Amino acid sequence: MKKHRFDPNKHHRRSTRCPEYDYTSPGAYFITICADKRQFIFGEIVDGILYANACGQTVIEVWNRLPLYFRHISLDVFVVMPNHVHGILWINERLDSKPPPPWQENRRPNGTAPGSVSAIIQNFKSVSTRRVNRLRGTKGRIWQRNFYDRINRNQESLHSIRQYIINNPLSWEDDLENPDRVPNL
Repeated sequence: MKKHRFDPNKHHRRSTRCPEYDYTSPGAYFITICADKRQFIFGEIVDGILYANACGQTVIEVWNRLPLYFRHISLDVFVVMPNHVHGILWINERLDSKPPPPWQENRRPNGTAPGSVSAIIQNFKSVSTRRVNRLRGTKGRIWQRNFYDRINRNQESLHSIRQYIINNPLSWEDDLENPDRVPNL
């Protein structure tokens, strides 16, 4: 068996995070997390209504419990789709309640910053994976390796994001991910 050598030009993961932004900053973050290989494991949508199965219900429960473990956050709208989730996560205050000293402002910490959006999503994915795998009698990933985020900048944007999340099941009929979608001719 041929062993492949690590090549940093080929074998690196690109972050989808905004490189100059502090993800421990208070504000609203629009999060999308997709199931591994876009599997349909969380339920089904019939007539614009999501019917979450046991795996989908587990994901909802884990999401709703996040503020119990991260007391500096609150949750906004959230939806489980057959193969992904959307939600708005609010960081209400920095964990340490004070900004970093000027000499550390532009330095990236080694690893995930405590209380950051990434730390919260890592926790969500880890706990929900263990619980869903237990339910299914499986092992391994249920989520893709990364997640998508959008930093909310104003009330108008926040309103649009909320509407998008709320209406996402209603749009499933036309979604490219929907295997039952009838293409427009």
